[in-house]
Amino acid sequence: MNRVRRSGLSLAQLLAFWLAQLLVGGTGIALLVLRFSPPPEDAFAAVPPSFPFWQHAHVLLAPALVFLLGVFWARHVGPSFRAGRPRRLSGSALLLLAGVMVASGYGLQVSVDETLRQAFRLLHAAAAVAWLATTGVHLLGRRATNGDQSANGQNGACPPAPRVPILPYRGR
Repeated sequence: MNRVRRSGLSLAQLLAFWLAQLLVGGTGIALLVLRFSPPPEDAFAAVPPSFPFWQHAHVLLAPALVFLLGVFWARHVGPSFRAGRPRRLSGSALLLLAGVMVASGYGLQVSVDETLRQAFRLLHAAAAVAWLATTGVHLLGRRATNGDQSANGQNGACPPAPRVPILPYRGR
């Protein structure tokens, strides 16, 4: 089950990454729909009653996706850059959008000025919608390689990530 795939990740890592994307993307879409839905009928409610649930779920799930983006970088993106392989434009766009989403999500959590929060909110939503569309393009797109062989000769597979030795703990 932990065989390394074309992406350079094991099946478990891929499943975790796609599950995190599905959960974070789903909660984000729910937040977007609720944000632009008609105001609640209750005169004392500022947001729809389910809004806090979706917001908390999104904020709690997003760090898992950021962690898995780091795994993806180590196993898929980094080896491709080091091997000098031809990169797809959609992959570079995903890298840029990931940075924008992480930075704007962080800014949204820590900003107190309402104008700044609105700017982060719009930037985060636009980057997220672009991320979802670009992910589809990236998955469906075909890599331009010579003779179906990548620069490393592994039929499109990423070179294996270098093994990092785990140093033993030497407590006091």
